[in-house]
Amino acid sequence: MVLLVGLLACGDDADVATVAPSALDATWVATVAREPARFEALIGAAKSREGWISLHKNAWVEATGTKGAPAERASAELAVLHGVLADVSNDAWRTLGATWELRGTLPMDSAFPTLVALAAKDAGDNLVWARWLQVPRRADAAVDARVAQHEALRRGEGDPSSVLTLASAPLVSEPIAGGSRALWDPMVHLTLSLGHGRAIADGYPTDVLERTLFSGTIDPADGAPAASLAKLGLALPLQDDADACRELVRAFDRQLDPWKVQLVATAPDAGKSLLTDLRLVEGLRARALVDWGVDALGNDRPRCALAFAEMALDHEHPREITPLNPPTLFALSAAANLRTGRSREALDALEVLRGPFPETMGLDETVGDLAVLQGLDRAGDSREQ
Repeated sequence: MVLLVGLLACGDDADVATVAPSALDATWVATVAREPARFEALIGAAKSREGWISLHKNAWVEATGTKGAPAERASAELAVLHGVLADVSNDAWRTLGATWELRGTLPMDSAFPTLVALAAKDAGDNLVWARWLQVPRRADAAVDARVAQHEALRRGEGDPSSVLTLASAPLVSEPIAGGSRALWDPMVHLTLSLGHGRAIADGYPTDVLERTLFSGTIDPADGAPAASLAKLGLALPLQDDADACRELVRAFDRQLDPWKVQLVATAPDAGKSLLTDLRLVEGLRARALVDWGVDALGNDRPRCALAFAEMALDHEHPREITPLNPPTLFALSAAANLRTGRSREALDALEVLRGPFPETMGLDETVGDLAVLQGLDRAGDSREQ
């Protein structure tokens, strides 16, 4: 690739000019590379510079503490992140309930069935919700109070960040033989997602560069993943086929790689420096793949979502949030792995988020309980919890 860039840079200008126009020419990456002064003016503003730096690093919580467009953009990212984590939570609780019930060891004096029912309700799974409401369970005033808190926050009453405190300890700690059983709040992430979504209802940036900078958007007129794919002449496969989705990524790369070469060859020096120093093309690719993965997950194609997540991962830093590894990448990996029956792999992905997002502690513990329970069954161990 470096040699090819050099050849293009030193070769005949007419050769560069003959490269066919690309849908990628309308992206924020092209704008930054070709108009670096515009980029510098945008991020140079004192009120938003730190926010843009944080947004580039995928440090979204930091960015929400700043002002202007970066804070709004970060809230939007956090709304998606917690929406995916809510999906993980709902799947984990329902699977944990079904697994425990099948083992025949479900406790009769626990708040556990209530929490499974709440997760099913948040998932829109009304059949499972209604069934778990009929399972014998212990009434718990703390659970009732917490549900009321969540309902109020979801209506826009109160500060959604209060959920961060609620998530710091188990919702219920039940005595059992030889110890206690910790049960965590299954409603945390949907409440956070809705809170961040409400935060961006007013004042979201309208300027194209402010709206798309450091995103995975290909079509500046429409940020939807399907629109980005359509702009590239691609589409999400109709079936949940991991190989087909990997081929989609390869088709994207076949457009992206030569375009990057042309962009480097034709951009002014300042634009070239931004492209290479900030790894802008690689960032666009990673974020686009994560966007497509979230869309695939929402369309019940978890194998496809997992393929996108795996091909988006920066393998130089596979266990870190970086400019090329947005937090939602790890949430997506957790969700897709869990939905395809890989609870251990889901747990591995969640543990990357536990440090920067302490509110994932309860979800991590719940998926860990599920992995242990499923591991006992796979090992043929008949010990009861």
